[in-house]
Amino acid sequence: MFLAIGVSDPLGSVALRFQELFLFTGGSKNPLAGFDNVPENWIIDWHRMALPNSEFADRSTRRIDTNIAFPLSVLANAGDKPDEKNLAARNLKRGIRMSIPAAQSCIDGLNARYGFGIEPLSAAELMSGPSGEKLEAVGFVGLTPLWYYTLKEAEIRHSGHRLGQLGTHIVAGTIAGLIMHDPKSYWNQTGSHEGRWHPVDGARPSGQLVDSIPAMLRAALLMEP
Repeated sequence: MFLAIGVSDPLGSVALRFQELFLFTGGSKNPLAGFDNVPENWIIDWHRMALPNSEFADRSTRRIDTNIAFPLSVLANAGDKPDEKNLAARNLKRGIRMSIPAAQSCIDGLNARYGFGIEPLSAAELMSGPSGEKLEAVGFVGLTPLWYYTLKEAEIRHSGHRLGQLGTHIVAGTIAGLIMHDPKSYWNQTGSHEGRWHPVDGARPSGQLVDSIPAMLRAALLMEP
């Protein structure tokens, strides 16, 4: 598993390492240069996130999978115990503490309530790869932790290029829920469609309506017009 977020440092001179972002996790105060939070000018570098054949091939986003990158097994500012420093162990403990249901239970619930028709991964699919035997040994094949299943679903169904059905519903549903329940979001503003906001009311930073990811990248001058 590798989550690469390309950012620029506060001076705009050196590309930050993966480790810098994790300095702001855990209980440490002022972890870097006196900042309590990630500095606001550490903005995402879309060249590393969205463009194919990035010039930053060694520091750009990679395919989604269940492999744990080494820095995520020795998290900075996360305590001295092995299960505190390892992201996978922390995810497992957090899932139990917060009573997060297994992925299969989520699929059953979404299919029953909304009729989504999500097709779960088979036991063989879940057990494929180097972590399959360990998954079976701890009884997670039929009751798979949600975070692991989401990664495995993307890895198996879409070769790591994008999320699978369950992962997509969770991410999209979360974003939609935040938008719909935020009184200041565009969803709750007046607009041109029977008094409600409509996509045609969206931002036009360069005169072109930003109504899609490609349009957003073009507006940010990361894609050709």
